[in-house]
Amino acid sequence: MKVEIPIRIVLVRPPKAVQYALQRGRDEIVSSVRSNGSDLAFDLTLTVSGQLESGAPRFTGPFAQGPAQERFVYITIGTMAGDPQSCWSRRAKIHLSEISWSVVEEAQSTPGSVIAGRFAGTGKKGEPACASMRTVEGGWAVVQS
Repeated sequence: MKVEIPIRIVLVRPPKAVQYALQRGRDEIVSSVRSNGSDLAFDLTLTVSGQLESGAPRFTGPFAQGPAQERFVYITIGTMAGDPQSCWSRRAKIHLSEISWSVVEEAQSTPGSVIAGRFAGTGKKGEPACASMRTVEGGWAVVQS
C-alpha cells in the first residue's frame, strides 16, 4: 500500500529576519522564506509505504530523511536555507515517528485536510531552534488545509 499524505510543518514564532527552507533530498532547498516573527508553515507531501516492524507508518519520498525507523524532515536555517549573509547555519530535524496510523487514516478519510505539527521556532537563548525537534501544543493532528 502506498498513499500520498499532505503534511504541514509550522514553526511557532521563529526569530525575525532569519531565512528558512525545506530540504528535499541531500541538498536541494525549496520553499525558502524569511521570517517576520510570525508562525511559518511549510507544506509538503510524504508517501506512506506500508508499515515498519513496529507497526508504525513507513514514510518515504524526497523529503523523508534518515533510517526508516527514525524518519524526519529537515528545515534548513540561515546559510543552509540560501542566505549567504546569515550568521546562522543550522538544520531542524522534524521527527515523523509521532505520526500514528490513526492520524494517517483520519487524513485519508477527510477531504481537504493535512497532517499538521507545530514546533518551537525559537530556542532558549532567542536563536533559531534546531537539532531534534518534537511537536508542541498537542502533537500531530489532522486539520483543514
